[in-house]
Amino acid sequence: MASLASDLREWFLLRDAESRATGMAAAHSTFHGLVHRAHQKREAAEALWAYGSRAEALGLARTALELTRAALDVEGAPVVAEERKAAADALLAQAVPELEADLRAEHERQFEKLVDLQNKLDEALLPVALDKVDRRRVRVVRVGGVVLLVLTAIVAAVWLARRPVQLKAEASASNGPRFPPQLATDGADATEWQLPDLAPGWIDLSPLKPRPFTRLKVLNGKGGGNPDRAVLDADVEVWSQGKLIKTLPVNLGPFSLRPEWRRIELGTGSAPVEKVRIVVKTWAGQGAALAEAVLE
Repeated sequence: MASLASDLREWFLLRDAESRATGMAAAHSTFHGLVHRAHQKREAAEALWAYGSRAEALGLARTALELTRAALDVEGAPVVAEERKAAADALLAQAVPELEADLRAEHERQFEKLVDLQNKLDEALLPVALDKVDRRRVRVVRVGGVVLLVLTAIVAAVWLARRPVQLKAEASASNGPRFPPQLATDGADATEWQLPDLAPGWIDLSPLKPRPFTRLKVLNGKGGGNPDRAVLDADVEVWSQGKLIKTLPVNLGPFSLRPEWRRIELGTGSAPVEKVRIVVKTWAGQGAALAEAVLE
């Protein structure tokens, strides 16, 4: 665990790499140039190989490893395992074709070995090869990237926690096909579920998967206005595992042409809610109407 923490700290702050670079004194400039030129040529080699210019790519990959091998001999350079130096020497001893026509299957494996070894050596050399400007930029990018990632995760978590839960809506009755119960859960304030004229009834709101909820939010209806339709007195019933566990008498009046959201605390703790039933007892005007209902 301590080693992991140390590795993470070094990845963010590059303190050890900075100390090693400072210790190289004047030789660091030479080391910096060799390592960065090697890194650049390795990237160009991979691009050319993907493009189809494989002979040129193979030559660039070999040149990249030559530069890296020279960087290893600079005074104060990071120490790498002797077997990697030996592997580099062995690869550099192999000739590479200059023409596409001379390429064979073994040259593809040769390219892969050159690039793979270059990548491994880059891991050890690149952090030390950074100059002050490069090091500052890498720190800012890494720390800023992690901060951005954390903030994004927090925003996503808040959004997931607060987004409206998809609800299945069923009702005892509706005022014709134009006002079905689904309009109370469609996310549109302008649409509404209506009961038939001058009739009590109920609407069930069921999440796709039972889970605990804290509150019910409702937006009353208004029908055609003057006052035309709205829910006044109602009982909010909370059901869990097939049983009624709580009944909350509420009054959503008075009627308004600009109804506001009302929050009703359920107070059911960690009980998984399978449905909330709003039982309409009294109404305004010609009957009951409900624009929106949301479980949070």
